[in-house]
Amino acid sequence: MGAASVDLLVQRINEGKSGIDHKVNICFDAQLIERETVSYASSIIDKYMHIRY
Repeated sequence: MGAASVDLLVQRINEGKSGIDHKVNICFDAQLIERETVSYASSIIDKYMHIRY
């Protein structure tokens, strides 16, 4: 698990901000996040984006 995975997740969230009313503020400590958590969060974001757009 590296910072790159977290950066990608944050980037994907930021890309989805347009059209989302509330601001998404995310602070990650890459040392504390496990790969499964990032993977799960990414799948949630994917599903949200497909529904939203």
